[in-house]
Amino acid sequence: MSSMMEKEILYAEAAGRVIERYGMKRTTMGDIAKEAGVSRQTLYTVYPSKEDVLRGIIRLSCGRTSETIEVECAKQVGVEAKLTTMFEHMTLAPYRMIAAMPDAADFLIGFKDAATCELDRAYDRYAETLRGILSPYEKPIEATGLTVDRLANYVITSAKTFKKEARDEDELVEMLEVLKRMVISITG
Repeated sequence: MSSMMEKEILYAEAAGRVIERYGMKRTTMGDIAKEAGVSRQTLYTVYPSKEDVLRGIIRLSCGRTSETIEVECAKQVGVEAKLTTMFEHMTLAPYRMIAAMPDAADFLIGFKDAATCELDRAYDRYAETLRGILSPYEKPIEATGLTVDRLANYVITSAKTFKKEARDEDELVEMLEVLKRMVISITG
């Protein structure tokens, strides 16, 4: 998030509020500019298209999520508590946010097209955080034939996939709980 300029943050926050109210399809650059308190021309100098705005929203949101995970995990002890924190912020909170959107299907289509690169960066950062969480357990992890890197990548990929495939939040919570129990079992 620190790589974003103040204007990028301001406009991304305004866009997020508008999209939350009206949905992605009905939101216009004019709506976003009005919410941000700037002209459309000013908005276009920072975000030339709605897809660029969406990328900005994702960059901002994922950056904040990563920072929250890192800060909260630093205060906690043990793999279970840290995984619970990671899953809450990187998987459950976004799932709930999208489920609450008025035009979630429309948002997800635009999101997928505009956001792949930003999401990949975010998940790389989540994986790096998880590697740090798992590194003290390197010996028991390696005793199972895995490496810290492989386990972290598996957990992140699984959590990301579960978010897409779960029928509802209860199923998502259950899937994440099984994943967490597996990691706890591996780390001892």
